[in-house]
Amino acid sequence: NINVNSYRIPFSQGTEKIKGEKYTVYEVQFKVFPAEPGEFKIPAASVKASIRAGYELQRDFFGRTVRSPKLKRIFSTSKAISVNVKPLPVKDRPSSFTGAVGQFTVQLSAENRRVKVGDPLELAIRIRGKGRLEKIDQPALSEISEYQSNFVIVDSIQPGDVQESSILFKQTIRPRHDQVKRIPPVQFSFFDPIAEKYVTIQSNSLDL
Repeated sequence: NINVNSYRIPFSQGTEKIKGEKYTVYEVQFKVFPAEPGEFKIPAASVKASIRAGYELQRDFFGRTVRSPKLKRIFSTSKAISVNVKPLPVKDRPSSFTGAVGQFTVQLSAENRRVKVGDPLELAIRIRGKGRLEKIDQPALSEISEYQSNFVIVDSIQPGDVQESSILFKQTIRPRHDQVKRIPPVQFSFFDPIAEKYVTIQSNSLDL
Protein backbone atom coordinates (compact mmCIF):
# COMPACT_ATOMS: atom_id res chain seq x y z
CA ASN A 1 0.00 0.00 0.00
CA ILE A 2 0.93 3.64 -0.53
CA ASN A 3 -0.08 6.21 2.08
CA VAL A 4 -1.65 9.41 0.72
CA ASN A 5 -2.63 11.64 3.63
CA SER A 6 -4.67 9.27 5.81
CA TYR A 7 -5.62 6.90 2.97
CA ARG A 8 -3.91 3.58 2.21
CA ILE A 9 -4.05 2.94 -1.53
CA PRO A 10 -3.06 -0.40 -3.10
CA PHE A 11 -0.61 -0.33 -6.02
CA SER A 12 0.14 -2.74 -8.85
CA GLN A 13 3.59 -4.08 -9.71
CA GLY A 14 4.94 -4.83 -13.18
CA THR A 15 8.04 -4.56 -15.35
CA GLU A 16 9.10 -2.25 -18.16
CA LYS A 17 12.13 -2.03 -20.45
CA ILE A 18 13.78 1.36 -20.79
CA LYS A 19 16.74 1.64 -23.20
CA GLY A 20 17.16 -2.12 -23.09
CA GLU A 21 17.28 -2.34 -19.30
CA LYS A 22 14.57 -4.02 -17.26
CA TYR A 23 12.90 -2.00 -14.50
CA THR A 24 10.34 -2.86 -11.85
CA VAL A 25 7.33 -0.55 -12.07
CA TYR A 26 4.94 0.32 -9.24
CA GLU A 27 1.75 2.09 -10.26
CA VAL A 28 -1.06 3.55 -8.17
CA GLN A 29 -4.26 5.19 -9.41
CA PHE A 30 -6.77 7.21 -7.43
CA LYS A 31 -9.25 10.01 -8.05
CA VAL A 32 -9.40 13.50 -6.59
CA PHE A 33 -12.46 15.72 -6.79
CA PRO A 34 -12.04 19.53 -6.89
CA ALA A 35 -14.36 21.28 -4.45
CA GLU A 36 -14.36 24.69 -6.18
CA PRO A 37 -13.38 26.23 -9.52
CA GLY A 38 -10.01 27.86 -10.17
CA GLU A 39 -6.40 27.15 -11.10
CA PHE A 40 -4.89 24.50 -8.85
CA LYS A 41 -1.50 22.85 -8.64
CA ILE A 42 -1.11 19.20 -7.74
CA PRO A 43 2.28 19.09 -6.01
CA ALA A 44 5.09 16.81 -7.09
CA ALA A 45 5.11 13.21 -5.88
CA SER A 46 8.28 11.84 -4.32
CA VAL A 47 9.66 8.39 -3.59
CA LYS A 48 12.48 7.07 -1.43
CA ALA A 49 13.82 3.59 -2.05
CA SER A 50 16.77 1.24 -1.75
CA ILE A 51 17.75 -0.61 -4.91
CA ARG A 52 20.24 -3.37 -5.52
CA ALA A 53 23.41 -2.07 -7.19
CA GLY A 54 25.52 -5.19 -7.51
CA TYR A 55 27.01 -7.34 -4.77
CA GLU A 56 29.80 -7.09 -2.23
CA LEU A 57 31.76 -9.64 -0.22
CA GLN A 58 31.14 -9.72 3.51
CA ARG A 59 31.80 -11.97 6.50
CA ASP A 60 28.83 -13.78 8.03
CA PHE A 61 28.36 -14.68 11.70
CA PHE A 62 30.65 -17.69 11.37
CA GLY A 63 33.43 -15.73 9.63
CA ARG A 64 32.72 -17.16 6.19
CA THR A 65 32.97 -14.96 3.11
CA VAL A 66 29.55 -14.49 1.52
CA ARG A 67 28.23 -12.40 -1.32
CA SER A 68 25.59 -9.87 -0.14
CA PRO A 69 23.49 -7.44 -2.16
CA LYS A 70 24.91 -3.93 -2.28
CA LEU A 71 22.11 -1.41 -1.74
CA LYS A 72 21.94 2.09 -3.10
CA ARG A 73 19.50 4.65 -1.71
CA ILE A 74 17.64 6.75 -4.28
CA PHE A 75 15.28 9.71 -4.11
CA SER A 76 13.14 10.86 -7.03
CA THR A 77 10.41 13.42 -7.61
CA SER A 78 7.87 13.97 -10.36
CA LYS A 79 6.77 17.22 -11.92
CA ALA A 80 3.93 19.23 -10.42
CA ILE A 81 0.70 19.38 -12.45
CA SER A 82 -1.49 22.45 -12.98
CA VAL A 83 -5.23 21.87 -13.31
CA ASN A 84 -7.85 24.36 -14.45
CA VAL A 85 -11.20 23.58 -12.79
CA LYS A 86 -14.18 25.10 -14.59
CA PRO A 87 -17.31 26.20 -12.69
CA LEU A 88 -20.51 24.28 -13.32
CA PRO A 89 -22.63 26.10 -15.91
CA VAL A 90 -25.68 28.02 -14.75
CA LYS A 91 -27.43 27.75 -18.13
CA ASP A 92 -29.88 24.81 -18.43
CA ARG A 93 -29.32 23.79 -14.78
CA PRO A 94 -32.42 21.77 -13.76
CA SER A 95 -34.29 22.62 -10.55
CA SER A 96 -33.75 19.04 -9.32
CA PHE A 97 -29.95 19.37 -9.52
CA THR A 98 -28.40 18.94 -6.05
CA GLY A 99 -24.69 19.00 -6.94
CA ALA A 100 -24.00 15.52 -8.31
CA VAL A 101 -21.19 15.44 -10.90
CA GLY A 102 -20.41 12.22 -12.77
CA GLN A 103 -22.49 9.52 -14.42
CA PHE A 104 -25.31 7.83 -12.51
CA THR A 105 -28.39 5.60 -12.54
CA VAL A 106 -31.25 5.65 -10.02
CA GLN A 107 -33.42 2.74 -8.81
CA LEU A 108 -36.53 2.71 -6.62
CA SER A 109 -37.61 -0.21 -4.40
CA ALA A 110 -39.98 -0.94 -1.50
CA GLU A 111 -40.38 -4.13 0.53
CA ASN A 112 -44.07 -3.69 1.41
CA ARG A 113 -46.45 -2.48 -1.29
CA ARG A 114 -49.79 -3.49 0.31
CA VAL A 115 -50.74 -0.71 2.71
CA LYS A 116 -53.81 1.16 3.94
CA VAL A 117 -54.51 4.86 3.56
CA GLY A 118 -52.21 6.73 5.94
CA ASP A 119 -49.91 3.77 6.59
CA PRO A 120 -46.17 4.46 6.45
CA LEU A 121 -44.41 3.12 3.38
CA GLU A 122 -40.61 3.10 3.30
CA LEU A 123 -38.93 3.68 -0.04
CA ALA A 124 -35.31 2.86 -0.86
CA ILE A 125 -33.72 5.18 -3.43
CA ARG A 126 -30.39 3.84 -4.66
CA ILE A 127 -28.10 5.96 -6.86
CA ARG A 128 -25.24 4.17 -8.57
CA GLY A 129 -22.40 5.59 -10.60
CA LYS A 130 -19.02 7.24 -10.81
CA GLY A 131 -18.70 10.41 -8.82
CA ARG A 132 -18.41 11.84 -5.33
CA LEU A 133 -21.26 9.85 -3.81
CA GLU A 134 -21.01 11.28 -0.29
CA LYS A 135 -21.76 14.76 -1.68
CA ILE A 136 -25.06 13.71 -3.29
CA ASP A 137 -28.25 14.96 -1.63
CA GLN A 138 -31.43 12.92 -1.59
CA PRO A 139 -33.90 13.67 -4.41
CA ALA A 140 -36.75 15.82 -3.05
CA LEU A 141 -40.00 13.87 -3.54
CA SER A 142 -42.07 16.86 -2.44
CA GLU A 143 -41.12 18.62 -5.70
CA ILE A 144 -42.66 15.87 -7.87
CA SER A 145 -46.35 16.61 -8.61
CA GLU A 146 -47.57 12.98 -8.49
CA TYR A 147 -46.03 12.55 -5.05
CA GLN A 148 -47.55 15.84 -3.88
CA SER A 149 -51.09 14.84 -4.87
CA ASN A 150 -51.02 11.19 -3.76
CA PHE A 151 -48.74 10.99 -0.72
CA VAL A 152 -47.96 12.71 2.55
CA ILE A 153 -44.22 13.33 2.48
CA VAL A 154 -41.71 14.47 5.03
CA ASP A 155 -38.46 14.89 3.10
CA SER A 156 -35.64 13.15 4.91
CA ILE A 157 -32.62 15.17 6.01
CA GLN A 158 -30.58 12.09 6.88
CA PRO A 159 -27.38 11.52 4.85
CA GLY A 160 -27.29 8.60 2.48
CA ASP A 161 -25.50 5.32 3.14
CA VAL A 162 -22.51 4.99 0.79
CA GLN A 163 -21.90 1.37 -0.25
CA GLU A 164 -19.04 0.81 -2.73
CA SER A 165 -20.25 2.41 -5.99
CA SER A 166 -23.71 3.47 -4.77
CA ILE A 167 -25.49 5.59 -2.17
CA LEU A 168 -28.79 4.52 -0.55
CA PHE A 169 -31.48 6.88 0.76
CA LYS A 170 -34.50 5.81 2.83
CA GLN A 171 -37.74 7.84 2.60
CA THR A 172 -41.11 7.31 4.33
CA ILE A 173 -44.34 8.27 2.53
CA ARG A 174 -48.05 7.75 3.36
CA PRO A 175 -50.83 7.26 0.75
CA ARG A 176 -53.48 10.01 0.88
CA HIS A 177 -56.36 7.94 -0.61
CA ASP A 178 -57.23 4.45 -1.86
CA GLN A 179 -57.05 5.42 -5.53
CA VAL A 180 -53.25 5.43 -5.49
CA LYS A 181 -52.15 2.65 -7.86
CA ARG A 182 -48.42 3.20 -8.12
CA ILE A 183 -45.33 4.70 -6.58
CA PRO A 184 -44.17 7.13 -9.26
CA PRO A 185 -40.61 7.34 -10.57
CA VAL A 186 -38.04 9.51 -8.84
CA GLN A 187 -36.18 12.16 -10.81
CA PHE A 188 -32.45 12.72 -10.37
CA SER A 189 -30.30 15.33 -12.08
CA PHE A 190 -26.52 15.44 -12.43
CA PHE A 191 -23.84 17.16 -14.48
CA ASP A 192 -22.06 14.78 -16.89
CA PRO A 193 -18.44 16.05 -17.23
CA ILE A 194 -17.82 13.90 -20.32
CA ALA A 195 -20.84 15.16 -22.25
CA GLU A 196 -20.44 18.60 -20.56
CA LYS A 197 -24.15 18.98 -19.91
CA TYR A 198 -26.84 18.42 -17.30
CA VAL A 199 -28.74 15.14 -17.45
CA THR A 200 -32.06 14.33 -15.77
CA ILE A 201 -33.00 10.67 -15.41
CA GLN A 202 -35.94 8.80 -13.89
CA SER A 203 -36.08 5.68 -11.79
CA ASN A 204 -38.49 2.83 -12.29
CA SER A 205 -42.03 3.07 -10.89
CA LEU A 206 -43.63 0.48 -8.54
CA ASP A 207 -47.15 -0.96 -8.49
CA LEU A 208 -48.99 -0.26 -5.23
